[in-house]
Amino acid sequence: MTKQACWTMLFILMAAVPQVIPADQLAWNTKEECQRALKELSPGALLVSYCSGCLDPDTIEIRRIISAEVVHTGSQEYHEVIVSYRRLYRSVKPVNGYHLPDSIEYEPFPLEKDKGVEATGREGIDFAYVYVHLQGDIYVCLGKLLNLYCEVPVVRITLPRTLLVEIDQTEAPDSP
Repeated sequence: MTKQACWTMLFILMAAVPQVIPADQLAWNTKEECQRALKELSPGALLVSYCSGCLDPDTIEIRRIISAEVVHTGSQEYHEVIVSYRRLYRSVKPVNGYHLPDSIEYEPFPLEKDKGVEATGREGIDFAYVYVHLQGDIYVCLGKLLNLYCEVPVVRITLPRTLLVEIDQTEAPDSP
């Protein structure tokens, strides 16, 4: 095979492979960026977790923030935001990472004994894959809200108003 043919074949292969959005886009940030994010992550607020742009469909998970803090990663000057939360609801079916359907059905998050998944969690968040309240029933990508560069096809998620009313009626925001 000639050198030109190899280059042509390589170009064709690169064009044919779908572009993959990088993981951990905004997991580690400057201390200042993390402190700005912390202002959007008040205890009692809802946080929506969804990997927009991931190759595999992902469930949309609605969480209640218990606490959030900025911690040093131990690497250079990078920091991250660690959020403690309680899982409340998730989408019944995994959702395509590039386009949300018009209607998404949600179910209460199962108890630990039901699915083997803890009802509460504590983890570092990636600002590209969590959504915070913007207004009404609209939640926006935290990274975009902070004007940080990230590649996410789904910038806003609209939660059903009936679901938000149900959460308000059954969940006391300040109870862990």
